[in-house]
Amino acid sequence: MFGATVTFTVLAICTAVAGFFTWERNKGLSFLLGGATIVLSSIALILAFVGAVVGFLKFLPILLLLVGCYILYRRLGSAR
Repeated sequence: MFGATVTFTVLAICTAVAGFFTWERNKGLSFLLGGATIVLSSIALILAFVGAVVGFLKFLPILLLLVGCYILYRRLGSAR
């Protein structure tokens, strides 16, 4: 997921730079490259968000285990 995010980010940067430098010679191509930049950066943003959610979900079982142990400790500790 991280590799795809970096790839789409680099592609978005390349199309943005190409669109910037082609403005004087070919405005139509510059507009197309601007649209490609928007699409590529949107994909990169979505992949980054999904990667962050997946990263959190990897640690969720550990968090649930710790919460379960804490609840058990509190319940068994107050049973006296």
